[in-house]
Amino acid sequence: MSERRINVCAKERASERAIDIGLVVGAVKVSCWFCNDPAVKPVMPETATLAEFAKKIFARPTA
Repeated sequence: MSERRINVCAKERASERAIDIGLVVGAVKVSCWFCNDPAVKPVMPETATLAEFAKKIFARPTA
């Protein structure tokens, strides 16, 4: 691969975002809509309970 092509690829990558903000906003809207549905609401855990569960799942072991 030529040096010129590598530079073009690097410039293209620099302009990309790791997370598309538009997609995040859409995902938040869908999750709010889903969690507020009457069929789902009784089985969804409270936020605090969900946060504690996430802490246990993603906890890093201490060495």
